Amino acid sequence: MSNTPKQSELKSPSNEDGGGGNSGNVFGFPHKVDLDHVLKHHAGNIGFVQIIMVIMSALTLPPGIIFPVFGNTELPHRCRLEPEVEKELARRFSRSSEDTFNSIATLVGPWPSSNSSSFVNWHGFGCKRYLVPLMSVTQNTTRLLTIPCNNGYVYKYSSDQYPGGIINEWDLVCDRAWMGPFSTAMYMVGMLVGFISGGMAGDYFGRRQAALVACLFEAVSIITVSLSANFWLYTTFRFVLASASSVKITVLLVLCMEVTTPRPRSIINGIWAFIQYFLLRVFLSPLAYWFPRWQWLHGAACMLSFLSFPSIYMFPESPGWLLSQHRQLDALHEIYKIYLANRKLKWNNNEEPALTEDAFINLIRQECAVIKPASPSAQEGIPSKSEFQNTRKPSKNGNIITLTLQCVLLFAGQLATTYGLLFYGNALQANIYLVNFLNSTTQVPATVIFVLLHHYCRKRKIPIVIMYVGSMIGLSIAAIYNLVVRPKSDFVLNICINLSLIFLNSAMNMVYMYVLELFPSEARSLGLGVASGFGRLGGVLCPIINTLQSKNFHESPIFIYIGIHILLLVNSVCLPDTCGRSLHHSFDLNRAEELGMRRETEVSDDSTIQGDEEEKDGDTPNWTSKLDDTIASTHVIQSTSHINDDF
Repeated sequence: MSNTPKQSELKSPSNEDGGGGNSGNVFGFPHKVDLDHVLKHHAGNIGFVQIIMVIMSALTLPPGIIFPVFGNTELPHRCRLEPEVEKELARRFSRSSEDTFNSIATLVGPWPSSNSSSFVNWHGFGCKRYLVPLMSVTQNTTRLLTIPCNNGYVYKYSSDQYPGGIINEWDLVCDRAWMGPFSTAMYMVGMLVGFISGGMAGDYFGRRQAALVACLFEAVSIITVSLSANFWLYTTFRFVLASASSVKITVLLVLCMEVTTPRPRSIINGIWAFIQYFLLRVFLSPLAYWFPRWQWLHGAACMLSFLSFPSIYMFPESPGWLLSQHRQLDALHEIYKIYLANRKLKWNNNEEPALTEDAFINLIRQECAVIKPASPSAQEGIPSKSEFQNTRKPSKNGNIITLTLQCVLLFAGQLATTYGLLFYGNALQANIYLVNFLNSTTQVPATVIFVLLHHYCRKRKIPIVIMYVGSMIGLSIAAIYNLVVRPKSDFVLNICINLSLIFLNSAMNMVYMYVLELFPSEARSLGLGVASGFGRLGGVLCPIINTLQSKNFHESPIFIYIGIHILLLVNSVCLPDTCGRSLHHSFDLNRAEELGMRRETEVSDDSTIQGDEEEKDGDTPNWTSKLDDTIASTHVIQSTSHINDDF
């Protein structure tokens, strides 16, 4: 869909109600717009526009955050000797039935014996070599001098591990082993920057324009990362890629939610989660199998992102954001484009002719004027500040600051556990392709659980708490079993981690919806950006937590994640609950809305009866219904009763 026209180009169709000939937005349309009602009864709250927007938004996001599952694969390694010695050792063991790599590694430097536990700390070996290589494995090694590897490393490749990651390409082992987790941590920091800047840009410039600019940075960074010749160039542009992708996630997720109504929102979020967390991730396993070099894998995995700019260019701007900017006519223009697209692409045949834009706007104008005429004094009280200035008001409100900090902790714990368990797959004694595939499939039941709970449960916090309890139980079973039984494989551990990921992925979907409902509409994009942005600090910690298994015991990260679950439960209990709407409507208009609600209760018996009759009539707008403040702008009618948002 094309760009939003200038307000001066959108003249009011009628001079009635103060709208004729005035290009000023507030006075050109002096009524408060019930966005949910217009979408549901006129434009369509779940149709072609909403479905194609969420599909293209999710499908064109690069799976960069999960790329380290293959790109950072750690392989067993040993010191490389002089070329002549390497040839001699290869010739000696060429006909051996034993593991050639382990046999040679035993002669080159300190190496665990064949009788060692399957959970031996391999990270402590392969970093030093004997000053003089052994001639036999039976030779005493207690007093032999060792030196650091000075000729590079030889890696042990297997069909269970990805062969062409950045670890073995740039020798990020031993004294450089910190660089692998550092690159992942920097990606998380980039997401932090992107979510915060995306929230600010989305509230100031608009959702669509912020996403378009992010697409350009994203495309450049994808190409540069895939062509990186050294680690620092790779890490720098992975940081840029994370920032640009996070800006898109912030504004596009909010945009997709702002063009629908409460009930279909679970479907929109479910489609987003299914594509982003299942389809894109599950296809990463066959792509990794087909492309054994990380450069080709990265380029192939991010290829769909180049469709992002032309797709978003066709999107409408958020009507909710335009209303919060007091641009009612621009908002109705965008809603009219949604109305036309949904009407033309309906499955059922509608023989009624489509309304012209003037007729459409006039219809909404008449509904607003009949139900609640505009008050000149109220119009004068509308603040003229920019949206960016309005979003700075939370810093002056202690409750909003506390709420934001709690949301940051919620995201931090959620991301630390979810991505920590996903990255922990590198340390499992199993096929990495199968592990990633199974981890990705957990999103299918997670999405089903989320959609059902969101559809049938009005409370938002209780399902999240239940998901955290289920995840913690699964991890506890895995940790205790491995400590007591000491199995030879990680089969049970992998099963329990996948069960835990089902609950965590479902909770992730719920958390995004829950946090959106906690913030008022004038700061929703910024609130989500700050919470999810600083929450990426949890993602920064998860690579560090996973390194504990190489320094302590194999299950040590699992116990850390169990502790994080406990903190999440405590924090969730302290957070307020929501029922499909924001707890606050507007920073400026909270007091005015309270007064408005009191005035609305002083209604005559005749008006009450008339309102009840209108509510029973499905074709008559129900303007006294409870609006969903999650999506509505700051200029909607404050209402007192419940709206049945059946679609």
